[in-house]
Amino acid sequence: MSNIPAREISSDDLMQSLAMKTRSIKSIAFLPLVLAMVGCASIPPNQAHTTFYTQPPGALLYEGDTAWGMAPQKRIYTLTTGQTLIVSRPITAVWPSGAKVTTQVRMNPGVAQQYTFSRPLDAPGLDKDMAFANQLQQTAIAQQRADAASSMATAAIIKATQPPPPVYRPPVTTNCNSFGNATNCTSW
Repeated sequence: MSNIPAREISSDDLMQSLAMKTRSIKSIAFLPLVLAMVGCASIPPNQAHTTFYTQPPGALLYEGDTAWGMAPQKRIYTLTTGQTLIVSRPITAVWPSGAKVTTQVRMNPGVAQQYTFSRPLDAPGLDKDMAFANQLQQTAIAQQRADAASSMATAAIIKATQPPPPVYRPPVTTNCNSFGNATNCTSW
């Protein structure tokens, strides 16, 4: 049992404690806003960073006659003088079945954005596009497994080529006593 005397807490102490907790809560609540502002600050105010996806995955993307490749694709657009909104040239998504959709995308400058092209529901060949999307997913899973196996093999090679850690040997204490011509030593 402790013999520390109890101390009365005044209303001033309570108010001060409450004020400190309120400041801490406000600081914590303010943190996501600061982090969001830092994230947005990395994109110049005259640019739009847009990532284009397709649903289902696997469509090829084109802007005009220029092929971008398979979605997802990231592009950076820059405002021209006098513009307040960025509008792309026509972008087309073409799925393996031949289904396609074309649109112009409107983008707000200064932010990262995403745009997803949805396959037309009435276009034939949905089963082919879904099978291709499934194949892409299976390939991605196989690649992740191969990457993990490769990383583990690399780690094993690195570990095998490193010298073993030094073995800790506690210090040895030796005590010697001499009696005339005889010396008796004890080590522990």
